[in-house]
Amino acid sequence: MSLAVVCLCAEWCGTCRDFRVLFDGVATQWPDAGFVWADVETHENLLDDLDLEIENFPTVLIASGEGGTLHFAGPITPFADTLQRLCRTAAAGDLPALDAPSWLTLLSTLTRA
Repeated sequence: MSLAVVCLCAEWCGTCRDFRVLFDGVATQWPDAGFVWADVETHENLLDDLDLEIENFPTVLIASGEGGTLHFAGPITPFADTLQRLCRTAAAGDLPALDAPSWLTLLSTLTRA
């Protein structure tokens, strides 16, 4: 199953800068998945337009399949193992679909860019 994984962070956040190296490392282990790093300040208008609020960093969105079924949208601990486990669980079909249209719209927009 193909995955789309987006990490929402901020350049000013030290935790985010440290996590980016780990995020990129996990991305290399999933060559068929689309991994996107998105700075919330660069995409601030899109977040405002969708009325989305980032509670904490890093915030990760994970979707699967051609139709873009959203399986996860929220903050995670900034560890490669956490992201890897979420990706494995989503790919195995063990995360339920979420009904979160705004998050799915954001994910779709960022993965098309």
